[in-house]
Amino acid sequence: MKILSAYFLLITILIGTDDLFAQEADSLIELYPGIGKTLSILDKEYYNLFNQFKEFERGELFIKDDKYLVSKIRYFLQGGSKDTILVQPISVLDTLRLQISTIQEEYDIKFDSPIDVKILTVTGDQYEGKLEMFGKKYLYLYSEEGISTGGTSHLRIKIPVSDVEAVVIPGESNTLSGLVYGSLAGGVIGFIVGAIYTKDQQCFLGTTGKLWSIMAVGGFGMIIGGLVGLLVGGVSSSSDEVIEIVTIGDLIKLKEYAKYNPGDKSPPGVKYFQLDSL
Repeated sequence: MKILSAYFLLITILIGTDDLFAQEADSLIELYPGIGKTLSILDKEYYNLFNQFKEFERGELFIKDDKYLVSKIRYFLQGGSKDTILVQPISVLDTLRLQISTIQEEYDIKFDSPIDVKILTVTGDQYEGKLEMFGKKYLYLYSEEGISTGGTSHLRIKIPVSDVEAVVIPGESNTLSGLVYGSLAGGVIGFIVGAIYTKDQQCFLGTTGKLWSIMAVGGFGMIIGGLVGLLVGGVSSSSDEVIEIVTIGDLIKLKEYAKYNPGDKSPPGVKYFQLDSL
């Protein structure tokens, strides 16, 4: 009986040792430079990864035996977290990296000129500037005139995401441009109509009367055109967009407005003044 027990114990140890060696053979990797060895919801959404998991939480990637890409995915299911394993050919790794590189280049070109925003903090402070980047930990703001931060001013600051209440994207007002272009268009049309209308009536109006008639019709056209342009401009104007930052997942809404900085690393030679957590 003791011999049999010892035999089963030896088998158990050998099996456990094989499993340990198998785990050690797997190499945890960084999918793309700067992302880190754990994929977040931001990484997944920004680079369109693992779209089969709608409630993605995080992921880790391993290389097994230099032949397979093993992805350990954690996602939400029915109010709880669940893990699953994907085993794919190692060639999938190159495909994913190419996809990330392509998207990164597209967004670098798209956001070559950062947009103006207002960042509201949980304590009521407000910072205005151009949103150069956003990451998991910080929002990166720039202003040529400097950004006031409690008695001092800095060209570039980074604000902890945990301190951000909302990001405000200013709307676009087209009322003034609509008024100007509408008035010009209406005036031109009015002068043309006036000239045609008075062409054959010079003998009755005289040269001076003809000019006054043309000017009157042109002025009337400017008024009508300006009113139409004002109306069109008002309709086409947009209000401010307020993006509330409640969870880390809310940051992905900034995807349409700024570049993503997955590793929260400043570009070479560029320094951001870090605001202390509030």
